[in-house]
Amino acid sequence: EPEGRRQLAIDLATTYLNQAAEGRALGDDHATMALCDRAIKIYEPLVTQEGRQEVVNELAKAYMTKANAVVGLGDHRAAVALYDRVIEIRERLVNQEWRQELASDLADAYMNKANAILTSGDGRKAVVLFDRVLEIYERLVNREGRWELASNLAKAYMNKAVAVHTFGDNHGAVALFDRAIAILERLVNQEGRRELASELANAYMNKANAVSFLDNKLTAVALYDRVIEIRER
Repeated sequence: EPEGRRQLAIDLATTYLNQAAEGRALGDDHATMALCDRAIKIYEPLVTQEGRQEVVNELAKAYMTKANAVVGLGDHRAAVALYDRVIEIRERLVNQEWRQELASDLADAYMNKANAILTSGDGRKAVVLFDRVLEIYERLVNREGRWELASNLAKAYMNKAVAVHTFGDNHGAVALFDRAIAILERLVNQEGRRELASELANAYMNKANAVSFLDNKLTAVALYDRVIEIRER
């Protein structure tokens, strides 16, 4: 009977978490936070007191969804603390329990934390975190052949480029935008991933902005022309 009650509690927490994801998609961040808190209240004792390993990643998902909602409400400092909890859980799952299928989820937690820190104005600290994201995604995509994650790798290059641009390293930003562009060009133009065309245009736009800071106006104009070409398709 106690096991049956536990299973009912887990099912209830799962329902809260599913409802929270729907609320997040609809932009209702206050409701999302409240639902995540209810799920966390069930999952935390199951994980920390009873060692129920089967719900550990569900607990991480609850913290991640809550953190994303907190970002939506503009409280980036609180979001960082929540992302830290996600990272703590997923680092253990991936690197101690060898749950390699969660490696991309771990990278996403680092990415979201880095973006929250970047938005708070600390570009240098964000760069360190983006490097961790790149370390994971480069291994998954380039060494393990997980090409379905290539757009995530491109996004990580883009985000790091934006971060280094904030503290004036425009040469470094251009090199990183080039790496993102190389991946996105292949995805969009060789593999027909048209849904990524706006990402490709944004990469060229951001590169053009960085190039213009380097006083290379002719190159910047050519890059802006490429943005227009992509967006007019």
